[in-house]
Amino acid sequence: MTAVYLYGVVGYPPPLARGVLGLGDSPVFLVGGPDLAAVASDSPLHLWPIDEAHVRRHEAVVEAIMRDRPVLPMRYNSLLPGKKAVTRLLRRRSRALVAALRRVGGSVEMGLRVLAPAPGTEAVPRLPRPLRGRGPGTSYLRRRMEEERRGARERERGQQLIEQLGALLDPLVAESSLRPFLTERLTLSASYLVAHDRVATFRERVGIVQRRFSAFGFVLTGPWPPYHFANGSPDG
Repeated sequence: MTAVYLYGVVGYPPPLARGVLGLGDSPVFLVGGPDLAAVASDSPLHLWPIDEAHVRRHEAVVEAIMRDRPVLPMRYNSLLPGKKAVTRLLRRRSRALVAALRRVGGSVEMGLRVLAPAPGTEAVPRLPRPLRGRGPGTSYLRRRMEEERRGARERERGQQLIEQLGALLDPLVAESSLRPFLTERLTLSASYLVAHDRVATFRERVGIVQRRFSAFGFVLTGPWPPYHFANGSPDG
């Protein structure tokens, strides 16, 4: 039994570029109309393996579409049992999908991860020594106090970094999704919806903050399709 694998949703015209191949080297086509269409390919009715080759093929199709039109990406392994099911999906969610396409039109997603300095790489003022003992218990307490002091200082520094990013980037972005302090080292994981013509300025402003906070590690990626700004599942 065959199914339809979904890569994304677009406005119906114009036709897709020729030669775009999806998973299993199946040709990519449009399903739907007249206002909305799903970008799809034929597929077996089972989930594809989650490995680098298959995920990259899914992403390559979405990125190929993104070059000439807005696209709402679907999540990997979005499958429906035939073209009629795809058409019903588009009709049921048409209002929300049209609004989402307008929201992301002309924009791309930029990703940013900021890593705190590794322990011991920044000088931290030593605490005064109120603990007079020399035993292992006193040494342990002193180490814990110094670790807590270092952690509080690094978190305060990370908060300053996040605030400066906001001051410089917020005027450039249409939307953002910020996830601060997810782990002890991961100060910030963020996604930004940025207009095509503002990407260069966006990169420059991230660079300004990176130079101010040179002890932190910055990983800036993109431009990508707007995965974090689209409800990318066939049943959402």
